[in-house]
Amino acid sequence: MQRRTEAAQFRGWRVPAALCGLMLGLAASATAQYPTPTNPPPSSGVSQLIGIGSVSSLGGGGFRLTPSLPYRRGGVWMINKQLVANGFQSTFQFRITNPGGLVQYTPFGFQQGGDGFAFVIQNYGVPVLGPFAGYLGYHGLPNSLAIEFDTWLNYESGFFDPSGNHISVHSRGANANSVSESASLGRTTAVPLLKDGATHLARIDYTPGVLSVYVDNLTSPVLTLTGMNLSTLLNLDNGSAWVGFTSGTGSAYQTHDILSWQITGATLPFPGGVSIPVTTTPTTPTPTTPTDPYIVPPPPGTTPTTGTTNPPFVFPYPPGQ
Repeated sequence: MQRRTEAAQFRGWRVPAALCGLMLGLAASATAQYPTPTNPPPSSGVSQLIGIGSVSSLGGGGFRLTPSLPYRRGGVWMINKQLVANGFQSTFQFRITNPGGLVQYTPFGFQQGGDGFAFVIQNYGVPVLGPFAGYLGYHGLPNSLAIEFDTWLNYESGFFDPSGNHISVHSRGANANSVSESASLGRTTAVPLLKDGATHLARIDYTPGVLSVYVDNLTSPVLTLTGMNLSTLLNLDNGSAWVGFTSGTGSAYQTHDILSWQITGATLPFPGGVSIPVTTTPTTPTPTTPTDPYIVPPPPGTTPTTGTTNPPFVFPYPPGQ
């Protein structure tokens, strides 16, 4: 008996005929995939939120990016741009529960529940959302930086995930972003189990030159990137950009909740019971393969993930058969 990976499951999923025209445009540039949203001016103080896709409110105590259902994607953005160039600190609580769907055998053991979420800084527009599943809702978004909290090990060609439980910082500057680890600026697998159903506390600290990511232990970062300068990496608007979260599920799925969120200079509308307006239809099509149209190949002559290999596309199930 053979089990297919998540992207293989998706390729067998029927796409409504109404979407076929959208699929034909996948070879176009990233900008062509995103309509231009209304762009509110930079601001500070109270910041309202806007959602897109599978988002729902948690009764004023946070928001749900996706339910535990197959092929969902959701994003939540601050409507006002935030000043990020000179430094910021963002702290949030998250909880990932209710794993379901595909169970896959990997060299690291069985995995179930996907795919994770990303904290995203971008200067393209709001609301905006990329593809679901392993694309985590940010893939292809131009002029962005995404910090993945990735909970599914994608073996499809081009992903190069180091494990099914890792944090990775992705950006291609002003170009379309990519979930490929070849677009990663740094990654770590030395993190607590992200999808254990517990409430986790995360913090992202940025000062020009250094980006640090903390999980649960706020005195010792799990990942620190030096030489990081958002002002030169991204095209910012007077040092500001939109900030938010994106997420995706596929044939493996789980619930992704953000329970609280603070960021330097902004007071968020929960836990005050303020509802989040949601655009129900995502604005981006989905790639037909893991390498189309935005995943870039690894640099020539290098291995994208030290100490790991890219296993075959299909694994024996159960082990040893």
